[in-house]
Amino acid sequence: LLCTRLHVDDGYMALKGGLSDEAFNHPSFSALGHYAYDDFFDFGLALGLKEFRLKKILQRMTTENELVHVLINHSYLDSESKERYRALYKDQLLRLNYSLSKKI
Repeated sequence: LLCTRLHVDDGYMALKGGLSDEAFNHPSFSALGHYAYDDFFDFGLALGLKEFRLKKILQRMTTENELVHVLINHSYLDSESKERYRALYKDQLLRLNYSLSKKI
C-alpha cells in the first residue's frame, strides 16, 4: 500500500505514460478535471481487457476496502499523515465512482 501523494506532488498518476499519456485524452477527464471510472474503463478496453473482467476489476477499485484503514493505522506514519492518507483515499474513491456514461 503506497500513497506517493503524501511525499511528492506527482499529480493524479505516479507514472508517466499509459492513462496519463496525452495520446489517451478521454472526454471524462476533460469534463470532470480528474480521472474517473470511464477513463479507466476505456483504457482497460484499449489494453484489450474483456469487458466482464474489467468490470470486476473496477468494482474492486471503486469499493471501499477496510483493510486500507487497518494498514494505515498500523503504518509508521505520524498521526497527521495517517489522516491525510485516509482523506486522499476517500477522495480518490469518490472520484473513481464518477461516470459520465454509466458503464458500471
